[in-house]
Amino acid sequence: MSFQVIIDKIALQEAQDAYDFYEFKHPGLGDKFKEELEKGIESIIENPEHNRKIKNEIRQSLLHKFPYVIVYEKMNNVIVIYSIFHTSRNPKQKFEK
Repeated sequence: MSFQVIIDKIALQEAQDAYDFYEFKHPGLGDKFKEELEKGIESIIENPEHNRKIKNEIRQSLLHKFPYVIVYEKMNNVIVIYSIFHTSRNPKQKFEK
């Protein structure tokens, strides 16, 4: 099955902030974060129901090399990415818009 992926503007900003942080910390590290994020999204597209549900139909996928989760929901043939969430943040904030 082919999925359309929609990335919420909040998730885009969170990803950009993380990229900027890592790139500032060590040049090239931002690109490694971006690659890891892309792998995570590809994994979700390949098997969106693999990750456990955390609230209703919302799931999260842990990045392997960085302390972030991708918070998303699959609705028919659409995957909506709501957040690129740092794991040190309060988990309740995952559902704030």
